Order: sequence, then C-alpha cells, then structure tokens
Amino acid sequence: YQAMKQKAEVSTSMIPPQRFVEYMTPLLSSGLDILFVSASSGISSSYQSSCIAAEQLMEAFPGRKIRTVDSFSSTLGEALLVLRAFTLREKGMSLDETADTILALRPRIAHYFTVDDLFYISRGGRISGAKALLGTVLNIKPMCKGDEHGHIVMNGKVRGRAQSIRALAE
Repeated sequence: YQAMKQKAEVSTSMIPPQRFVEYMTPLLSSGLDILFVSASSGISSSYQSSCIAAEQLMEAFPGRKIRTVDSFSSTLGEALLVLRAFTLREKGMSLDETADTILALRPRIAHYFTVDDLFYISRGGRISGAKALLGTVLNIKPMCKGDEHGHIVMNGKVRGRAQSIRALAE
C-alpha cells in the first residue's frame, strides 16, 4: 500500500493454468477432491485458468472431482462464499452440493465501493488521464459496484470522501 501511495508501478498478472496444475496435482494424488472458488472472471483471469487446469487434471485423475466456481466477486464477497463453503463442508455436504449452494448464493452478494485516487482507474484504462486529473482536482469520487456478471461498473459520482462514505451507506 505504501508503494501504491507513492505512485510506484504496481501490477498484477494472470495465474497460468500450469500453476493451478502444479498446486492441485499433489492434492488430487493424495485422494482429495477440490472446490476452487475464484475471484470474479469479470476482473480476473484466474477462473479461466482454473477451468483449463481442471480439464487437464480430470483426464489425469478420472476418479477425482474438481469444481471451479466463479464467485462474480472479490475481496469480502469472495471470502464470504469461501467461508460458507467451509461451513457446508463441516456440516457434511458433498462437494457438488457445496458448489451448487455457492453458485446459488452469488446473486445475493452486492459490492459497492469508492476509491480515493483516480490514478489506478486511469492506468487501467477505465478513464482517460485528463479525466483522472480533472476528477482529482475537483475531488470527484467515483461510486462503483459489481454487476451481476462480476464486472466493475460506475454507479455514480460524488464530491469528497465524506460524501462518498455517505453514498455507500445509503
């Protein structure tokens, strides 16, 4: 976070399918099945990579099960689904029942957020550099939300941090 505050180059990269294969293979070899709850495919390629890896691994481990779930969320929303999956597993639900329950819960999670700094929104190509500069000067805070497909969309604009917090509460 300190590096981001100082405007350092911060980036993410796609997790390649091979990384999932390397991580999942020992689990499958030991007789475990896998439920993978991914960050939203609308903002990350991890779901797509996990599906490619799962397809490869199912050929190598035909007696095992792998279910990949696109959470359509991230951060707390994704964590809530993972925690629910854990609770369901502890209650004895099967992998498929757990995955199906998690899929059914996705539409019940709503993400609303704002950002303090327009720099990363501009850098990610969501707004132009000129708009980011003007918005920063005018203290504009974008109100964003996750849509029903897990994409981040603009939900409004307010001026100032206090107004953005009020808008989130509303």
